[in-house]
Amino acid sequence: MFQEVLKEFVPGKMIEFKDMSADNNHELKLNCLEGVIKYLNYKRFGHMNVNIMNEVPLVPYSIWGEKYNGIKEELLETSEKAERKFGYIDKSSVAKDLKLFLHNAEGTLKKEFMYENRHECYEDLDAEKVIPRFRYIISQHDTDTITNELTRFFIYTDENSWGFYVCPVKREGNQLYLGSEKYYPFEDELNKISFFDGNH
Repeated sequence: MFQEVLKEFVPGKMIEFKDMSADNNHELKLNCLEGVIKYLNYKRFGHMNVNIMNEVPLVPYSIWGEKYNGIKEELLETSEKAERKFGYIDKSSVAKDLKLFLHNAEGTLKKEFMYENRHECYEDLDAEKVIPRFRYIISQHDTDTITNELTRFFIYTDENSWGFYVCPVKREGNQLYLGSEKYYPFEDELNKISFFDGNH
């Protein structure tokens, strides 16, 4: 609850603090806690009317994949809004793993992800059901241009998640198959960070 409250903007209420030196870190943390308690009490007793407006965040990361020739290709660009942001990379259907690279806005590699391409998890792709579900990500043209023995890995973001998804579509014997969708967070254990553990 504390972390959720910190995300809220309370009009007219500001946390007062002096210099953010090492000596004042303790005081600043206690001021944060005091501000949260005041916010909860004001809201509880109806002393304020809170109107929260969420804006789609800009993603400070880019996702890269490796092509057949070993050249890396940018699949998701940095500094774009998280909504309806997508790209794809093609691989041979025999591929067992897809390696993806997360870079920050400066182009520094932050981490690597490995998507396990489990062939037993594929199911027949019913275009009437799948296209509406992925309407801003997978188009009819995208599926029509997948050739036999080819897997197209779609990589995309969602405005409600701080990460990205991978979902493959492959064609075998002129039939399309949909693989399992997997989510990868941009930052690990973001909700477990504690500013009261003495390390921050």
